Parts: sequence; structure tokens; C-alpha cells
Amino acid sequence: MVPWAELVSGLKAWCKGCLRAKPAALVVGALTVLVVVAGLCLRARGYLFDQSAFWLDECVWAMNLTTRDLLQNQIRPPGFILVSRWLALAFEPTEGVLRAFPWLASIAATLASPFLARRLYGSSAARLFFVTVVALNACVIDFSKEFKPYSIGFMLHLVLPLLTLRYVETKSPRALATVLGVAAIGVFFSQDLVFAYPGVFLVLGIEALQTRRAHLRFIVLAAAVIIAALLAQYLLMWRHMPKGGSNYWGAKYNVFHTQDHKVSYLSWFFERYREMTGFPGVRRDHMDGGTHAEREQFRVFDRWVWLVLHLGGLAVIAWMRRWREALLLVLPIVLICLLNALRIWPMGAFRSDIFVIVHFAAIAAMSFDGFARDRARWFSALPALVIVVLPLVYFERVWHDRKQYLAYDSNFPQIVRRLSTRQPVDDHLQPLILDRRSCDPWRFYTEFHPKTRDLKPRLDARYAPRCLKDDTLMREELVASGTEERPEWIVLHTGHRLDRLVRQHQLGDLHVTTRWEIGPHSVVALRR
Repeated sequence: MVPWAELVSGLKAWCKGCLRAKPAALVVGALTVLVVVAGLCLRARGYLFDQSAFWLDECVWAMNLTTRDLLQNQIRPPGFILVSRWLALAFEPTEGVLRAFPWLASIAATLASPFLARRLYGSSAARLFFVTVVALNACVIDFSKEFKPYSIGFMLHLVLPLLTLRYVETKSPRALATVLGVAAIGVFFSQDLVFAYPGVFLVLGIEALQTRRAHLRFIVLAAAVIIAALLAQYLLMWRHMPKGGSNYWGAKYNVFHTQDHKVSYLSWFFERYREMTGFPGVRRDHMDGGTHAEREQFRVFDRWVWLVLHLGGLAVIAWMRRWREALLLVLPIVLICLLNALRIWPMGAFRSDIFVIVHFAAIAAMSFDGFARDRARWFSALPALVIVVLPLVYFERVWHDRKQYLAYDSNFPQIVRRLSTRQPVDDHLQPLILDRRSCDPWRFYTEFHPKTRDLKPRLDARYAPRCLKDDTLMREELVASGTEERPEWIVLHTGHRLDRLVRQHQLGDLHVTTRWEIGPHSVVALRR
């Protein structure tokens, strides 16, 4: 998304600057490169190698690409669905193909972050801090390997302010055409971009009004096109979504205030807002290193650090009267709060709000931009190293060999292959029960995925699969299906109730004869 001409000229200027730079500046520049490379490597793991299988949500949407009409995919941006459908038809619906678009978007955001930092901040400490947070944020890395549009939204929320500030700096028609083109195309690829549009167009409009009035007509025209596109999506798709969704999501994920909450709306709101201020440091929630006491102490301390940085960044923006940064970084957050109060948009450290990491990270980095910019250059790396890098090095043990931050991993193809290799007991089909989270992955990997769908005839000759849409009926289904002649199989997702049923002797004379643990799933055989 960064124009090639600017990228090449920027690299040339950077190389020339390195020859004349002081040692402290060279250190900061080298650390910036290292952080970006580290972020790219963590994004490559799990996509270019050690690739994980689709989990439930990804399987559902991979099947919806070909079994549903475009207008029925109401909660996915139409551009994302169309591109994904074309990729699936052209190259088949594999993990690498369908995750390619989100992965490339996350790579682009990582590479573009130093360019945005250079335009947002005057101090090298703030620049390095922002780039480090973007490159190493755990949620952003995990969702780069997820078949969902959130990485695209994250990238657009980072690139649009960059292109807007580029126009402010150059005032060129080419810069204006680039930012307006990206904004107009982005409306079809990210629903959350509606929060960025007001700030972007206010900055563009004010700048054109003050310096280039001839550009104002094109800005107004682009805004009208975007509004028309949003209205069309609402009429064709969004207005047909089921009602009462805010109550469901509020109860399940605590992203809307509901009547079931025992606290006032203001108390709930401030807790959700504090949660979002710590979104850039979300890695603390799944760190495995150190002792339990150390992890708990660090989590409490880290949440307070991000809250202080957020308040400090807002203070710097107000003190330095940086109205452009306020419109681009703060206004989207204000709009989220307003739409959440109207029960339209979820609020909190939730997967649909991953794009706010750009805004909260940029505001936090602004707190380091209020100091004298030509002093203490040797200390420029300290904020990024102390707040982001050192806790990562000390506590991290997984290093993204699996997804765990609001996203999930799966090894479901191993289940399909292993069950297909078992020899039949007799000519009768063995019962195979699939819990609620295993039904759709079973269907996808036996009917759609090109590497495992050839196993379906062999599986159909051995098993009689049944989907358990309600996991509370597990006991009744097992007791009714179990026989003495042949084992009864059940595929279970993490958190299943089977072990408790066995411990409490609620399965009668059924007992476990075989058990496999495959990723987050358990495959269990029971027999009378």
C-alpha cells in the first residue's frame, strides 16, 4: 500500500542518512530493522511453515464461500468474500490459499509501520516504540494466519493515516488520488473502516480548504462514493442480520452492556475502555514463562503501564495541539464508544476491534514524543525494550507455534486420517458422534478440502457420523448409541463434558477403550 516510488526514495534517503548518522541513531535504526524482521518471521511461522489446520469458524466460512450467495454472507465484507471465493475456485480451498489475503495484509502493515511512525512522531523513542508494538503484537500476529478479514482492517487503519499525512506533507494530486483510492476501495474490504473515515476526510478537507481548494471537489466526490457504497451494503446485507445480536454477544463476550450486568453502564464502560488501552500489550494474557506469581504481578503492572501511557499520549496530543493526530487517532475511538452506547458496535479487547491496536499503540507512543527530540538519543530504545521486548524474551515460550490470542488452532485432518486407517470391526457401521464444535470441521475436511476429501468413501464405509448440535445432549446420545458388538466413537473439542460424565458414572456400563489427544480435540471410543 506504500507507493513504490516513495518506498525506493525512502530507502535511498535512509541509506544516505545512515552514512551521516550518529552512533545512537544507527542503533535505533538497526533495532527498527530487527524488530520488523522479527515480526515478519513470527508471521511466517504457521503460514509458510508449521501450518495449522482450520478451526470451527474458519471451516464454516470456507464452506460458505461456495455454498452461500454473496448477499447471505452478511457479516463479512463483500470484497473479502469475493477475493476469497476467487482464490478458492482458482487454487482450491486450502489453508494457505484462503489465509493468503489476511497474511499479506499483515505483512504490508508491518512494513508500513516505520513510514507511519516517521510522519507521526519527531522522537526516535516514539517511532521505535510504535513499530515494535505493531510488529510484535500477539493478536495481530495470530490473526495474520486466520481466515478472517480483521488483518485487512488493521492494515487499512494503519495505511490510511499514513497516506493522509503524506498528502498533508506533499499536497500533490498523486498523493490525494492514492489516499482517496485506498479509502474508496477499502470500504468493500473492512467494515470497521467507517471509524477511520471521519478523521481522514476531515484532515483532507481542512488541508485542501487551507492550501489547495481545487482538491476539495475530489475529496467531496470520494466521500459521496463511500457513503453510497456503505448505504448499498446496508440495504443489501446488514439490515437483514438477525435482531438481538447485541444481547447475544454481550452475554457471551461482554462487549455490550446488558441487563444481566450487576454494575452500572459507566462502570462497565470504563472497565471495557481500560481493557482496550491494554490491547497493545495483550501478549501478557497467555505468557507461560516465569512463575505463576511473577506472571500475575506482571499482568497487573502491565495493564497499569498501558493505561498511564494512554493518558500520557492524550495529554501530549492536547498540549502540543496536534489536531491532525487527534482526528486520525482519537476520533475513531470516540466513535466506537458512541456506537457501543447505541448497541451497534462491540467494545473491548475483542477480535472485531483488533484495528484499535493501531490507534491505542499510536497514542501510547505519543507519550514519548513530548520530550526534547534532540537529547538523550542513547535512551531512545529503552521504552520499546523495557515495555515490549524484555517481557517477551523473559515470559514467552510458545513463539507463535500455535494461535492462542482470540484465535485457535486445529489438527483436524489428523483425526480424519487416523479414523480412516482403522479396520472395521464387522460389516456394520460404527457410530461416530461429533460434538458441536467438531461437526463443521468434519464436513469441511471430508467434503471440501482437496487433501482429505478423498478419504470420505473409506470413512463412509466404516462410520455412521451424527452431529450433536447441543452438547448438553451428549449423555443421552452416548447411552442410546452404545452397543456391546462394536465401539462407539465420539470426537470432542477442548472443554467437553465427557470426562465429568465418566467420573460421575452417568454413562451406565459404557467405558472408555481408546482415547487419542489430537491438538485441541479428543477422539474417544466407548463400549459396553
